[in-house]
Amino acid sequence: GAPLCAKDDVVGVLAIGSEAPDDFGEADLAMAAQVADLITEVMFAYRQGLEEEIEGKVFKVHLDFIRRIKSSEGEDELVTHFTQCLMRLFRFDRFTLNLRVDKSEEGVIQFVQGQMDGLGQGIRFPLDEGLSGWVLKRNTPLIIADIGEGDYLRPRYFKGENNKHGLRSFIGIPLGDAGGAWGCFSLERRRPGQYGEKATD
Repeated sequence: GAPLCAKDDVVGVLAIGSEAPDDFGEADLAMAAQVADLITEVMFAYRQGLEEEIEGKVFKVHLDFIRRIKSSEGEDELVTHFTQCLMRLFRFDRFTLNLRVDKSEEGVIQFVQGQMDGLGQGIRFPLDEGLSGWVLKRNTPLIIADIGEGDYLRPRYFKGENNKHGLRSFIGIPLGDAGGAWGCFSLERRRPGQYGEKATD
């Protein structure tokens, strides 16, 4: 057996077995170590290439959004352009833009694209009861792999909301600066586990 090492971490093991006793010697161990090093190099070259490809795609989407901003007329058209650009990077069944109401402890749904499930534009919600309020109040991104996991269904906006929406994955991103969030947007999907740390970045 030979370890697959990345920097100072062992990320795996290359293991070779034989039914015959005394079938391997020091030369075999040295060869296994060389193959393990080669496998690790290929793995990380592939990973680096994939990350560069993703970064290139994000950059192209960003440039496209900047181009669309120049021709946008009004907030709704601007947000529609934003969601169209997001669709090239993520899959989602519901996009929501929420705003904080005048630095109060309340938010309002400003824009929804996709599944409505009774929570459309103009609905107000307290910041202390749901996932979107949590993002707004704390000015921090939030990922929930499955909002319906276990016996406790996490509300997206307020306690007692209709939980028959069928949406499972949630990611919320605050909009603002170090002084606080004035808004946030969220993406939701019916399938659980769809967003991770890379999506947040």
